[in-house]
Amino acid sequence: MDGSRSPCMRYYGPRFAMPLTGLVFLFIGLIELRNPVDYRYPGNLLLLSYIPIAAATLAFVFSAFFWSYRVSIRGDVIEKVIWPIRTLHLPLKDFVTLKETDKSVVIFFTNQRTLKLKALLSGRPHFIDHIKVLTSSSGLTASLHSPGDRATR
Repeated sequence: MDGSRSPCMRYYGPRFAMPLTGLVFLFIGLIELRNPVDYRYPGNLLLLSYIPIAAATLAFVFSAFFWSYRVSIRGDVIEKVIWPIRTLHLPLKDFVTLKETDKSVVIFFTNQRTLKLKALLSGRPHFIDHIKVLTSSSGLTASLHSPGDRATR
């Protein structure tokens, strides 16, 4: 759930692991940058200092991606927010079907639009259940539930 009590999915593990990884690589790169032996051998400076600093920068960029990534339901719209790139709005009225596998869930919409939800997203089972309830209660689809499920609801 997000601040407005809407079902929400986020990356929680990577959003904390990537900044820590970046700090470790940055620390190693800065320590090696201060080592005077590395200046005598230019290959050492590249391998032991510049590459870890570049890896730290890349980890911080991925950290911004994981920190801002959010998929939530706002009213009758699924909203996918990736801050530096874009915000995607997918109306539930365009919902066609949902396909679940072991590692991911793919939601199909009209106009050949899809939304793939990875297994690492926190809150995925609750989010999928909420979509099933919203789409079945509004009569958008009957293919999500088996006949046994419909009888018990």
